[in-house]
Amino acid sequence: TNICAGNNVSFTASAENAGTTPSYQWKRNGLNVGSNSATYNSSSWFNGDIITCVVTSTDACNSGATATSNAIT
Repeated sequence: TNICAGNNVSFTASAENAGTTPSYQWKRNGLNVGSNSATYNSSSWFNGDIITCVVTSTDACNSGATATSNAIT
């Protein structure tokens, strides 16, 4: 899907077995962006931007384990 300049885009991460309060680190082109939230919004995009999310588990059996989402360009 193409995004026109100035349009707001929202990404939402969903993780299984990550505990009740996992942490979220959104990355744009490898740099940290956003806040510790399951959702990341922005309206300032450039061609080729790559978005990923790293989720850190708080589940008792997986505490501290991380998972990185697929990259979205």
